[in-house]
Amino acid sequence: MKLIDNCKKTQAAGIVIKKMKHMQGLDGWIWSCDVHLNRVRIGSVFDDGNGGCLSVDISATDQAKLVAALKGVDYPLGLTFVGEDFVEPDTDYGYIEWVLPTIADELESLKKLQRAAKTKTLYQLHDDKEGEHWVIKQVYSTALVAALQKKHGSNLKEVLNEAIAGL
Repeated sequence: MKLIDNCKKTQAAGIVIKKMKHMQGLDGWIWSCDVHLNRVRIGSVFDDGNGGCLSVDISATDQAKLVAALKGVDYPLGLTFVGEDFVEPDTDYGYIEWVLPTIADELESLKKLQRAAKTKTLYQLHDDKEGEHWVIKQVYSTALVAALQKKHGSNLKEVLNEAIAGL
């Protein structure tokens, strides 16, 4: 699952988002967080939800380190939308402005999956679209995984509980 792969890359880069707060604003999500790199807080980010630029309180040196860490693990920018392609930002700030909202969204989505995985079994089939998964309202167990393998055979892509446990 792309979400889990990206979260692994974020971890490998040494990036941690803490104190994430968000709420729905009039024109979009209002959110803020602290950004840590290699266990050191390097600054904070704030989006007022009005469609403008992010407010990034990270020094230029730390921005360069953050970008280098993400590029070092080949973190995907996702610069393509339906019918539109974008050019990779040529400044560290532009890169951060593009990637940090994505990372924050992914980490919030991962938290939801982790909560669900405590009491349910989550899995994905090869036929599923990216981001889709199945949920069984039963606690994960090896017996349940064996039953899923028997039922779906080679169409079973992965049991997400196993991938989530490593994060």
